[in-house]
Amino acid sequence: MEEILDQYPDDKIVWAHMGLSKELATLDPDEHVRILDRLLDAHPNLTLDLSWRVLEDLYFSRPGVRGTYAAFLDRHPRRAITGTDFVAARSKDYAAYEQELEVTSRINRALGNEAFRDIALGQNSFALLGLKDEAPRICHARPHSQA
Repeated sequence: MEEILDQYPDDKIVWAHMGLSKELATLDPDEHVRILDRLLDAHPNLTLDLSWRVLEDLYFSRPGVRGTYAAFLDRHPRRAITGTDFVAARSKDYAAYEQELEVTSRINRALGNEAFRDIALGQNSFALLGLKDEAPRICHARPHSQA
């Protein structure tokens, strides 16, 4: 991947599944985040893709790991896009899609407001595609009045 990023520095590159695979299931999350931090710092056109159920099943759901990745995404709120990676098949129905969406969206609950808007609500996808659409703004809670 680094060779591709070096050879095509002006191209927008979306790295599927945050560069992870089932074969890398034992990769230390802190090491993975260090690699991603370094690559995002060095390559401004790199975007990470979070759309894979295996990210939740093998990585984010491990004890203590969700916070590591949520903090990473909060540091880079404009550098990731979301999705389901749902593969349509005759044997899959809406219930299967709904379950995939729920699982792949769990990481979003751990994100701060800026990352949530940019990733979960799609602002990064709009920007990546050059669309003028804007994701909704996050409302901040107002303090309760003391009546």
